[in-house]
Amino acid sequence: GPGQLMVVGQDDKGAPYLCYPQKAGDKSAAFGPSESFVDLGQAMRLDATPGHETLTAALCPEAISFEAAKAAVSGSAWPKGCVTRSLTLEKR
Repeated sequence: GPGQLMVVGQDDKGAPYLCYPQKAGDKSAAFGPSESFVDLGQAMRLDATPGHETLTAALCPEAISFEAAKAAVSGSAWPKGCVTRSLTLEKR
C-alpha cells in the first residue's frame, strides 16, 4: 500500500547519507502503491573509493525524518510499521 519512502546509504566507515528524497527537507516522500518498477526521478552518485555501500529503503506508514533513519541504520529500531530492504554493493 501507500506509505512514506526514504533510502539511506552507508559506506564502510558507517556514516549514513540520504539518497532519497534529496529535496524534501530531510523527510520521507509519499510513495505508492505500485505493482511495477517506479522511476523515483532522482539519481545518486557513489564515490570512487573501493569498498562496500549498503543502501536501505524504508517504506513507513507515517513520515519519518532522516535523523530517525540514520539512527535505525546505525542499530536503533525503525519506527513502528516500517518495512525495510537492504542491498550491499561492492565497489572495486
